[in-house]
Amino acid sequence: MIGGRRHGEIAEKVAEEIKKRRRIELGIEPEPAILPLNIPGQTLAERLQREREGAIVLIGRQTFKEFMTGLKRGWTEPPYKVDKEDALARVLEDDGVFDEPESEGGESSEGAKSKPSKSPAQNFPFGSPLGTISRQKSPSKDAAPQGDPRITTPPPSIPKYPPILFVHFTNLVGLRLIPRMIVEFFNRRADVKNGAEAALQLITATPRPFRGPTVYFDDGLDKIETSSSSDLSFDLLAETFYKSSLSVPSDIEKARTSYYDALKTKLATARQLARGEREPTKDERNYPPPTEVELRAERMKKELRWRGDLTGWEIIKPSASVAWDPRFAEALSAYPGPQEEGSAREENMSS
Repeated sequence: MIGGRRHGEIAEKVAEEIKKRRRIELGIEPEPAILPLNIPGQTLAERLQREREGAIVLIGRQTFKEFMTGLKRGWTEPPYKVDKEDALARVLEDDGVFDEPESEGGESSEGAKSKPSKSPAQNFPFGSPLGTISRQKSPSKDAAPQGDPRITTPPPSIPKYPPILFVHFTNLVGLRLIPRMIVEFFNRRADVKNGAEAALQLITATPRPFRGPTVYFDDGLDKIETSSSSDLSFDLLAETFYKSSLSVPSDIEKARTSYYDALKTKLATARQLARGEREPTKDERNYPPPTEVELRAERMKKELRWRGDLTGWEIIKPSASVAWDPRFAEALSAYPGPQEEGSAREENMSS
């Protein structure tokens, strides 16, 4: 089971699992000795064949969008290992947030140029212990050259995946949907029927080819056009429950602005106390304020979360298309829905 607490986590896990598989198949990373649900002595090829004999259950449209995005990223992007904290630390290193003004040549503090802080926190790479480990890591001996065409060129085809079982799910969130939540709380028949039908399809139905987009071309924007019969239109109704005023980017921007405004005061306090420029107050003795190192670590954590949320929103927002790659046409299959099975039976009876 692959789950995520925040938007975008499922896509990231799927992509990383595929990249790891590609590294193992290319011989640039050794296969782990012990894997979940792995039979001792089973080869990688045997394990993948066993996986293909199973099924992939996708619950709801958001999960479907994230799965397809992870699938495309995993088979399109180079399978290098990327340390997210290290990469972000390099971006944040010189943005000036932790710089402080210093007087030069008699200039006033208002006209002083901004220079890197001389506080003890600068002893750490990037000013944060988060960067210490990543920079001290030695390159893996199994790492492939950055220009290796086996790595930089996406494979021409994708191995077949287990058939996909679609399970409808609508996540009701928001004050205006409270009446519907109350009704559903006391009436679970639809959910029980939905789950039972999905389980029956998994046991009895025969997978069919995956129905991709009616029109697809990659002009840098991955334009996709689909019909209602396409599997890419799965559970579209669920997106109509989104609030029209919902705007994750603006909410994150507000949180960022509020955080960085408060950070200036916290940073000034931390530096004053660290340099002994003033005595701590009674409250500061009882509840010590965060040090500069702690503030840098806190900022890293918040930025990782904010950027991850933004990436996740770009995947699941209603205006975003489901990710697609022409190679998926031969690699994916799906279980027919209950309505499709009913139609097929009627056609067989009439014929």
